[in-house]
Amino acid sequence: MIATLIVGAVAVLIFPLLISKWRWSWFLYVLCLVSNGLGLEFSGAVLRPEHVGLLLSLAVLAGARRETGQTRVRTFSAAVWIPLIIWLLFGVFASIAKSPEVISSIYIVSWTASSLLAMWIMSRNSAPRVELVAIGSYAIALVSVLSVLSWLGGTFAGLTTPLSGYNAGEVIQRVSGLAFEPNLMGAIGSLWIAVMVYWRRSLNRRVNSLVWIIALATILTMTRAAWVALAVIVVFALVRDRSRAVQNIGVVIVSIVVVLGSLASGALNWLTPLTDRATSLFDLESGTGGFRARSWAMAFDDISAQNSLFTGLGVNTFEQRHADLVQAGLADYLSNAWIAQLYDVGLLGLCAVIVGLIFVWWSTRRRGDSIAFFVALAITTALTNSLWFAFGWVFMTLFDFRSRIVPNGGIDQKRPTQQDLVNGRVSAAASNRETTTGPTREPK
Repeated sequence: MIATLIVGAVAVLIFPLLISKWRWSWFLYVLCLVSNGLGLEFSGAVLRPEHVGLLLSLAVLAGARRETGQTRVRTFSAAVWIPLIIWLLFGVFASIAKSPEVISSIYIVSWTASSLLAMWIMSRNSAPRVELVAIGSYAIALVSVLSVLSWLGGTFAGLTTPLSGYNAGEVIQRVSGLAFEPNLMGAIGSLWIAVMVYWRRSLNRRVNSLVWIIALATILTMTRAAWVALAVIVVFALVRDRSRAVQNIGVVIVSIVVVLGSLASGALNWLTPLTDRATSLFDLESGTGGFRARSWAMAFDDISAQNSLFTGLGVNTFEQRHADLVQAGLADYLSNAWIAQLYDVGLLGLCAVIVGLIFVWWSTRRRGDSIAFFVALAITTALTNSLWFAFGWVFMTLFDFRSRIVPNGGIDQKRPTQQDLVNGRVSAAASNRETTTGPTREPK
């Protein structure tokens, strides 16, 4: 209790500073989002950096609002929020009705709710999105550099660091960064690259060059879903903008060559685990793929046995009903977010979250560019469950949206389109304040 009061007092004292330095607050908040592997446990609940980082997101909101004329931005309509709230409510009801450990399930629901709260806060931020992406790219690149160095030290010098390591039964190091597991680090990297590719025409060359190190760290997670997601992002970019996409393809190809070259320079037998992992991409008979397939089959058996296809069995109750897998270190959760939603909140809850995500995508401008992010999200969550964590929900707010801007004391104004600016239908001052494609400012 005393520690909580002290932390609260410190937060109140430094909040004005965080507002005045809102770009640094955003930089730190991105670091919090990608540090979901860290946490302090209190009576079974874990307080993670992304939860504490909500204070930083509020500082970014307030600081950017002050700098841009204290405007309020309404990014998402009720069509986004209503399905997502229904999804949460299904989680609450299913957990109360069916969960063997109701408190544990409600804790996960509250965790997910905090992630949606972070999404709501950032969706109302008036800061230029391209500026947020530029600053965030430096934060994720910093973690990526340290992770790659950790991987090199562990692979060739036998050093042990928390940023990379060996999973049980594996003979090749995997980058995990500060994330909960390598799969989540792979999801973070691939989703952020999708955001960078979306803004590639507006980011300066220095920021765009950061995609190299982020892509390399993502590949070194040895997460096959992340590899597929990267390929999908490149293909969509190629379809949308061939000249730019060729550069992005080169980044990915060169990164892969660097990885293979590094492995080969150490010893040829290092290539075998890597190639085995790549060739077993769709292997559902043995290894981790085989275990996932069996766990998914167990989940469907549970759903069928309890006749809970539409209503679900409670949030994160798979590990509660199969504690033997947890004790054996084989599974802490159901490793497919979409099957997990069917298990947790039923078909109705699954449909609700999918509808919410579709409306988020539909709210973006240049939907042909932003769709790569949502396809990559679907792919990466097929082999892990990242929907509890805040990073994906916050990253969704970094696209260019059909927002409505509300000046203090004013009425709703639709955000001007680029064509409006070209045609001179809005003032230059409004252009500087309301568009999201202006010059970037990085932390000083």
